[in-house]
Amino acid sequence: MTDLDPVYRALQEEYVAEAPARLAELRKDVAALRTGEAGAAESLATRFHRLAGSGGSYGFPAISRVAREAEQWIRARPSWTARGLARVEEAVTRLAAEFDAAARQLEGGTPETDPRPLDFGWRAHVVGPDGGPRASVAEQLTAAGFEVTADAGTPEELALGRRRPLSERPDIVVILDLGTGTGT
Repeated sequence: MTDLDPVYRALQEEYVAEAPARLAELRKDVAALRTGEAGAAESLATRFHRLAGSGGSYGFPAISRVAREAEQWIRARPSWTARGLARVEEAVTRLAAEFDAAARQLEGGTPETDPRPLDFGWRAHVVGPDGGPRASVAEQLTAAGFEVTADAGTPEELALGRRRPLSERPDIVVILDLGTGTGT
């Protein structure tokens, strides 16, 4: 082991931790492409191009391979029929699976030891007493496109952290005041 190994490992962990945001950007571009937004295909190709370059640099050649294939296909100027859009969406799904595999690799696992598929996306977690305010906040976040989890756990438990897999970590946490039911 060289002195650079821990530094490289930290860079890999940082790269994989950014996966939810990268995948959300790709999904946003796919949605824009679906509506015919000008520049959406170019933005999508550029994002895939960046991932094609960075994946291998960080030690994840499968991420590069999937991203490169998608970029090249988009740049070949396919028609944006339902079939073409489905192909791009499938590329994003495959890329998410490769990020999942990279996260398991960094945690010392393999697809064989942890085969459950992970799903990157925007996540929210609501902490507070059962019922009214918690349910209302969870409903509003769900309507805004978040995958929402909720529990009555204490903020201290949340701060100490129940170690969650990368793709299950929330992007936002709403902690309801246990006395009034208002957000803090």
